Amino acid sequence: MNFIIGKSDYHKDWNYCQCPRADRPDGTTWSVTFDLAEAPHGKATLRLALAGTSAWSIAATINDEPAGETDPMQYTATINRDGIRGFWTERDITFDAALMKAGENVLNLPFRQAAR
Repeated sequence: MNFIIGKSDYHKDWNYCQCPRADRPDGTTWSVTFDLAEAPHGKATLRLALAGTSAWSIAATINDEPAGETDPMQYTATINRDGIRGFWTERDITFDAALMKAGENVLNLPFRQAAR
C-alpha cells in the first residue's frame, strides 16, 4: 500500500487490514508519502492505532532511515477469527524529527510476522 497525503482517498486507498501473505514471509510494507513546508526540529512521535494484530513488531523508517520500532505486540487473531471487531492497542514510536525534511517525505511501516 502506498498512501499519498493530499492525493489518495482514505475511503478506497487505505486498506483496513494487512493480511499475511505466503509469498512474502518477511512481511509487507505500507508506505505513506507526505510533504512538509519546512524541516522540523526536536522530537517527533508517530502514534499507531491498531485494532488487532498478528505482526510481531512494526519498525518505522523515514526517508529510508530507521526511526524506531514498537515493542513486541500480542497476537490477537482478529483478521482470521473476529473479522468485525478487534483488540485495540496503541503504540508510539518517538524519533528525531530531523529525519524529516522540507518537501517530500516517505514513512515506511514494514509489518513482520511473529513466529508462532
